[in-house]
Amino acid sequence: MDNNIKLQKKNPKLSANIISQLTFVWMIKLCYNSVKESLKVNDLYENLAGDKSEKLCDTLEACWDNEVRFAKQKATKPSLFRAIRKAFFLRYTFLGIILFFQTVIIRPIQPVLLSIFIGLFSESQENRNEDEIVKDMYIYGGSIVAISFVLLFFEHNMNFRLSQTGMRIRIACCSLVYRK
Repeated sequence: MDNNIKLQKKNPKLSANIISQLTFVWMIKLCYNSVKESLKVNDLYENLAGDKSEKLCDTLEACWDNEVRFAKQKATKPSLFRAIRKAFFLRYTFLGIILFFQTVIIRPIQPVLLSIFIGLFSESQENRNEDEIVKDMYIYGGSIVAISFVLLFFEHNMNFRLSQTGMRIRIACCSLVYRK
């Protein structure tokens, strides 16, 4: 690819609202264009500010320089892993908290609701009003579907954010190697 080509299109994620970002609707136009014909360089968007190699490399380089200084003081080898961990700790911590919330709080609710929903079909419910049972079936069935959608949004966004963070780490490492 020619390095002199400047991408003209502004990234639509910058102007996308929160719903559009959660559902990836901001990417529909690019996906539609790729179905019609092969993508060309002019179809691509500018990088986000957080994906710029200069910024990412500056952050990692500062952490690496601190790691080298620390290693000299302790007479040990500097660790690239520790430098990466310091540079991207907040991002991974935030993603870890969300993943913990999804795994420990939201996901266990689904089988509990499912067991209650299945229990509504048992013979022990015969003494209850049929309309009340049907109403409960709709509530618990709808809740199971709603939690499935919530988990869907969590998982797809987590995969996207983790891939994005991994990409940023690769960019920072490659830029750091290129600078050295």
